[in-house]
Amino acid sequence: MAFAAAVLCSCTRLSPLTIVADPAWGHPCAEDGGLCVNVDCSGGISPYTIDFGDGTEPIRCSGIAMHTYEPPYATSDYEIRVSCEDGWGATTVSIFNHPPQFHGIFTVGGGTFAERELVLLRVGFFVMGCADCDNDCGPYGVYGGSDPDGDPLVYELHIRRQGFSVEDSIFDLEGNRVNGRSTSGDFLVWFPAWRSAIPPFPFAPLEATSLHHINAAVPMTPTDEAISPKGNFFTYNVSVKASDPWGGSCSYETMWEVMEMER
Repeated sequence: MAFAAAVLCSCTRLSPLTIVADPAWGHPCAEDGGLCVNVDCSGGISPYTIDFGDGTEPIRCSGIAMHTYEPPYATSDYEIRVSCEDGWGATTVSIFNHPPQFHGIFTVGGGTFAERELVLLRVGFFVMGCADCDNDCGPYGVYGGSDPDGDPLVYELHIRRQGFSVEDSIFDLEGNRVNGRSTSGDFLVWFPAWRSAIPPFPFAPLEATSLHHINAAVPMTPTDEAISPKGNFFTYNVSVKASDPWGGSCSYETMWEVMEMER
């Protein structure tokens, strides 16, 4: 008879708990470092054990808890599981993050450049012209990176001549070499066919406020030596990765032509 009682106790059914996550879905917030969620548990006998489903250690509480889902995110949906002495329940939290978009790099020179020319690369979002104007108002184009959620973006650029393994150097406006590294800012500087960590001639710092007039004259070639008008054109592969703080990213690739001077 004692054996039967033990069997009956082991089969006791758990009562369903009411689990409310607020918000149940949302976009991560920079101020919180992710998506901050309040969890309210009711029903059953406290304390409650809460597993937030993101690999962090479960916690024990009296029924109310706060948790921040931080990047990197392994999935967009996380199941919150709650248990107590006589109950069990679960709910789901969804993280929404749209990937950024990249519309192309704007340069004054289009896609053809000369060796060691100072090329200003605009990678931040930029609209040129008017989409609804007459043809007389000039060309219209959308350039740079944009994020549907309004998140700030960083950019990783690689530029190399076809068939070469060594990349060209890319600099920020302070003269720091940043090719292959994630960097913020709307503008970068490139000297075609230049692969040293030091620019071929001083240019920094460029004033970012003056660069909104993208067609304004800037020194395009070194002044201490003449450039031969003769040279050969080579194709350069250009790739950009735009990323937001929450793991969303997109890639862009194009090809440019560079005239390398005859020596």
